[in-house]
Amino acid sequence: MRYNSQRQSGCHINLAVTIGLAVTGHFAWKEVPAYLIAQFVGGIIGALAIVAVLGMDGVHLGGIGATSLGSSTGYIQGIVVEAIAAFVLMFVIMGIPVDSDAPGNWAGLVIGLTVGGLIMLTAGATGASFNPARTFGPYVINSLAGGSISWAQFPIYVIGPIIGAIGGAVAYKGLTTTKHKVVESDPHSIKG
Repeated sequence: MRYNSQRQSGCHINLAVTIGLAVTGHFAWKEVPAYLIAQFVGGIIGALAIVAVLGMDGVHLGGIGATSLGSSTGYIQGIVVEAIAAFVLMFVIMGIPVDSDAPGNWAGLVIGLTVGGLIMLTAGATGASFNPARTFGPYVINSLAGGSISWAQFPIYVIGPIIGAIGGAVAYKGLTTTKHKVVESDPHSIKG
């Protein structure tokens, strides 16, 4: 199973997803550094766009959308929440645009609905990042603009999503590899 860039855009906006795809052999490791740099730069540009639209109110009132733990969420709990969200997202990505047996043209809708659902479930606990680059940009611009940010929380938004995305990719690959082995070994089984 190899990522099919002909069927889908190949849009890599999530650093953790890029790493998950590389770990499972669906994306070339030699391309990962350039993608990671582009994702971090994209996060910064996105944060600058928020400042351009909202001005300094975006910094002082909204923190440029910088993620932070909810008042009742602990550090380890935050890592776990971010890991679970990234796991689910990565599992869905593996199942739609990556899996050659998946129906085509559904990736945008399914991934978009998944992200929306995950945001609703995790926003209160962690700010719903599950993407290190998405957190990095607002942290950098918020810091440069004189906003208040807790860089001590940044590792939550790196460790959790990367562990979760790798876990989701490996789990999906393991499950589908087992499925294909069963189908191939039993000629009377129904494929699918």
